Amino acid sequence: MNHDPDELDRRLGGHFRSASLPEAPTSLRVVIDGLGAQRTTGVVRGRGLLGLALVGALVVGLLAATRVLPMTGMLGPGAIPPAQAITFTVSELLASRDAGALGSEQVRLQGFWSDLSFAHSCARPIDTPGELEIYCHDGEFGITERAEPIATRPDDAHLFVTNGPHLTPWVPDHLWPRLAGVSSPTPIVVVGHFDDPRSQECQPTAVDLCRARFVIDDIL
Repeated sequence: MNHDPDELDRRLGGHFRSASLPEAPTSLRVVIDGLGAQRTTGVVRGRGLLGLALVGALVVGLLAATRVLPMTGMLGPGAIPPAQAITFTVSELLASRDAGALGSEQVRLQGFWSDLSFAHSCARPIDTPGELEIYCHDGEFGITERAEPIATRPDDAHLFVTNGPHLTPWVPDHLWPRLAGVSSPTPIVVVGHFDDPRSQECQPTAVDLCRARFVIDDIL
């Protein structure tokens, strides 16, 4: 076996020059082309071999990158796609919903949580209300854009909902314990969606209301 360093330099240089490379800076090709042409002796030759090894590692890294980078952003179930990773304010979210830009896609919402729910009764509905209607308690809790409660209750007979941007979301049972005892208002960031399939279970007159309901999937 030939252990001549000059021969090894030429062989490795030729290998890298002939290798199929991904798109890379021109400077990298110049370095590779020049490696085999270098005539080195003594300590300099050792540095040339080290340079080949380093460039070889760089080339391997570039080749790997061309396979890994296209996969970047492929997230697990329930995760937010990169294109929708923007965090909305309440007014931005409602405007995008009304413009038909969201559909049922999962998005993030930031704002302030408050809950002024209290025991009271409402008139009996004609049909059984769907859970997304939040029948009789809509507006008593939710997320506001400004640092303010979603409503004020000066007495047991009156409830005044804020004029600022706000919404009352549907919250799944397993998330309510995380909101218990939270002061009003307090900052919150949630993940959720509109146009939930359960909107079809709402009363006929409330289907559109339920489709426009923001359904919380998780609290971040």
